[in-house]
Amino acid sequence: MEMKTLYYLLLFSATSSLQAQSIQPILGKVDQFAFARRTWQVGLHNGYSPGSDYQNRISVQIHGGRFIADKLLIGLGVAYNTEWDPDVSIRQSTVSLGPLVRYQFTRSWVSPFIEATYQLGQSSVKFGSVSRQQFGARHSGAVTPGLSVRVTPHLRVDVQYRMQYDVSSAGQSYFTQRYIKRIYQPQIGIVYLLRRR
Repeated sequence: MEMKTLYYLLLFSATSSLQAQSIQPILGKVDQFAFARRTWQVGLHNGYSPGSDYQNRISVQIHGGRFIADKLLIGLGVAYNTEWDPDVSIRQSTVSLGPLVRYQFTRSWVSPFIEATYQLGQSSVKFGSVSRQQFGARHSGAVTPGLSVRVTPHLRVDVQYRMQYDVSSAGQSYFTQRYIKRIYQPQIGIVYLLRRR
């Protein structure tokens, strides 16, 4: 991880956790329902950025999980990423799945959060009308700081910045080469909270 990125991540985490109580009035009223223990959450996030292999990249993530303690969510995420270059008619798509952990720093109407994920996936490449599956699994880890904004008691909008590291393999079964790629992407999404039972 680059030092600048690590610095900003640590600064965000430390500032948010140390000042969660003092900034509560700025972030809005406390929402007693939001991020409470035993509450379920489902979310959909989308983002666009330059690709790591090709010119453009679009990402879509769906997650679901449960707050095992106030403000602490454990869940599962599914991601679909596609990169393409319109000039050469090539498209690479990846589907991945894995666990996630998310921590909300406050239970206010505007709540900063940080999320960490690890996923395993498989990629395929389409060149013109010919497509093939790439050999080897793709591993990715991501850290995502962001803000969650209340729209209704059940519905929230997330604005976040995903910092993802991909490790992939390419080649034949007898010879593979590993590639490590960094992907930085702003994202927006919606989150729906289901009342605890």
